[in-house]
Amino acid sequence: MSAAETMVTAEAEEALRVMAHIRDSNREVAEVMLQMREGHGAASASTAKALQRLEELPCLLGDFRFSDEAFWNDRVRGLTADSPNAVASNVDLPMAQHLLSIAWHCGRAGVGPRLLLGIRREVGLLITTLRFRQLDAIALTYAGEVRRRWDDVPQFWEQLLATAQHGSDEQWSRFQVHALRLLGRESL
Repeated sequence: MSAAETMVTAEAEEALRVMAHIRDSNREVAEVMLQMREGHGAASASTAKALQRLEELPCLLGDFRFSDEAFWNDRVRGLTADSPNAVASNVDLPMAQHLLSIAWHCGRAGVGPRLLLGIRREVGLLITTLRFRQLDAIALTYAGEVRRRWDDVPQFWEQLLATAQHGSDEQWSRFQVHALRLLGRESL
């Protein structure tokens, strides 16, 4: 195998790892959102269908202000070797740690994975300079900054959940295209 083929293979393997992380994260976000929507009762067939669809969406549903370069510059500048460990909520902390782990891998993987997460190039590069202890300090201190992606798009989440649960395959495909358009708009 040539050096170029080896590099392509390594990049493809890293992209597959990133997509697996995105699926895991999307499932966590989807479970919370569907529970909020339906209550804590037994999962229905439409809920199971929605979880599968949302898990396979080719973009991250959670966000940790990855498009906000000023936020990340301030966070990194504020880090010291002995950064205080604030206590984050039990709900937000695992998601914050998970998103930062994905962001760290994506920053190293190139443009495609960064696009799927909505991470600005500069933010991705900045996050890859951090050590895991520093990532944990940021997660502990700022877990409350974790949000649903595209929260600012009117009716996005209601339409997403409704289409994932009750939409036909064609309607779901159209909604995926809508999400990809939002991705494209973020990258401009």
